[in-house]
Amino acid sequence: MQLVEEHRVSALMMVPTQLIDLLNLPGFSPERLIPVVRVVHAGAAMPPAVLEQAMQALPWIKFIENYGQSELGSVTVRRGSDLPLKAHSVGRVIDGVEVCVMMDSGTEAATGETGELCVRSPGALIEYAGDLGETDALYRFGEGWVTTGDVARVDEGGFVTLVDRTRDVIISGGANIYPTEIEDVIYQLPGVGDCAVFAVPDQRLGEVPAAHVVCRTGSDLTRQDILEFCATRLNFHKIPHTVELVEALPKSAVGKIRKNVLRERYRS
Repeated sequence: MQLVEEHRVSALMMVPTQLIDLLNLPGFSPERLIPVVRVVHAGAAMPPAVLEQAMQALPWIKFIENYGQSELGSVTVRRGSDLPLKAHSVGRVIDGVEVCVMMDSGTEAATGETGELCVRSPGALIEYAGDLGETDALYRFGEGWVTTGDVARVDEGGFVTLVDRTRDVIISGGANIYPTEIEDVIYQLPGVGDCAVFAVPDQRLGEVPAAHVVCRTGSDLTRQDILEFCATRLNFHKIPHTVELVEALPKSAVGKIRKNVLRERYRS
């Protein structure tokens, strides 16, 4: 906020974690951000409840989302004019890029069906240097399609919605549970600052969801509050079996939550 005031900053580029930190900052003052007209966010999925909070607190700002990967460069953009209708989407492909959704069988999913997002792009990598196996896995569907590791669906208008990372999907009693669906519910609870849902081992079901939640300063939320809130909005098998209130979540240098670190704690 200080830098915006000093330099009359008109545009910001950030990951969702940074926007969450800004909105949760003690003394957050929208008036100090008046010069900003555009916020571009990328790097991770933006929880819809957080985006809604940001749009309400900063209604004059256009929030734009970019989706891409190191292996692909930019893939889609969701413009400010696409909101609020497409708040769950990462937008449509940019010029020169193609996307499709592939089923495990290698057949292309129908419009609206869920599968792994694949991309063809002039910016796609040629290979992982010295690692033919990883390169083959990336191009396993052939015809130039690069697998992204993201579960997604594409609607009739070409808008791409990310459901989750394939490695983060929780397989519980044979049913797929997407952590982002549970996180989106938890973020709707007043007092929640940040959260992560991930798989933990279970002898009977194989895996079950667990949630670590960071509360905002001054919040009196309890574990029971969170469980009861989830119970009114989620099917029974999606309610977290474990909820922990924590001071912070482990994150990478660019602000992505490191769910592998959280999972490791429960491995034994």
